Amino acid sequence: MNMPRVSFILPTRNVEKYIGSLLESIFSQNYNGDIEVLIDKSLFRP
Repeated sequence: MNMPRVSFILPTRNVEKYIGSLLESIFSQNYNGDIEVLIDKSLFRP
């Protein structure tokens, strides 16, 4: 049976020190379906 695609939509603002561990956490999940990560940089201010 095909697993459904899981999407994570991440609005970003002041996340520089957290984004690496967040992505590691998402991709370390025990899930055999497709995982899609969308990063919304519209809130990002360097």
